[in-house]
Amino acid sequence: MLATLCATLGGGDACVGRRCIPMEPDGRVPQRLPTKRECGDSGVPMKVAVKMPWFPTHETVCNGQPCRPGEGNLKHERERKPTPRGWRYKQWSQPYIHREAWVQHRSRDLPHFPDPTTTYAALVAAARRVATDNLVLVTAGDWDYRELVINWVAHTRKLRYRNALVLSMDRELSEELGKRRGAFADLSEQLQHWNGTCLQRHIQAVRSERHIAVAALLRAGIDVLLSDATAVFVRDFVPALHALPRAAFDILVQRDTWPGNPMRKVGTASNAGLYYVRADKDGATARLVMAAVEP
Repeated sequence: MLATLCATLGGGDACVGRRCIPMEPDGRVPQRLPTKRECGDSGVPMKVAVKMPWFPTHETVCNGQPCRPGEGNLKHERERKPTPRGWRYKQWSQPYIHREAWVQHRSRDLPHFPDPTTTYAALVAAARRVATDNLVLVTAGDWDYRELVINWVAHTRKLRYRNALVLSMDRELSEELGKRRGAFADLSEQLQHWNGTCLQRHIQAVRSERHIAVAALLRAGIDVLLSDATAVFVRDFVPALHALPRAAFDILVQRDTWPGNPMRKVGTASNAGLYYVRADKDGATARLVMAAVEP
């Protein structure tokens, strides 16, 4: 009786207490209509939900040809009104049907660890080839964001930074960077390991994977300046930053005003889209970076 009631309230998923088993636990695409619960969790009415995909998508081939920039990932809802900088898309809007039981049924464990001698041996080798004074400048991206990545690389070249390295999250971007003679490490295999976790979106896996890669570089004894591909370097600031005494700091992080919880507690928040971190002998900085990823 209780299990039947919970299944009805949970939108078709078998629930006992707070634990639910999804109707399709093996990852197959549901061949049914969304439930009321799933529509509610997705924030849309049924007439909209029936047109939404069951899973997030990330494609590199669209209609038989290479996807145009921005075409390979699900489109996001555009803001109703322009911002001071013009129109923009809501990055965190819900573009697919959310199934809470499916998410909770997935693993919350990291798919791998920042081992510089095994999982990330190729990355460490690539970093050591380009490092300047034991420092690498790193960004991450995929085929869908290739224009941003290529622009980032172009600006590092303009400043004559020879220690720039791209963490490439799919094979297509790796091939493009190879044609352009850009330094990269192909992490597409590592990214696939996230498929068994509760992270649903491609961008969630990319954002987490890049930090584990940074931790692996730190464990290998390499200093790292990580930036989003949208953080374009226009002035030659890196040598002055890297020349500061090592005793002055271990990590520098861009300040932010979101999320609100650290703002209330300590008066500021941090933005993981730009940070500079130094390797240390006992691995403390690598553990600090991993703490931001671990559940």
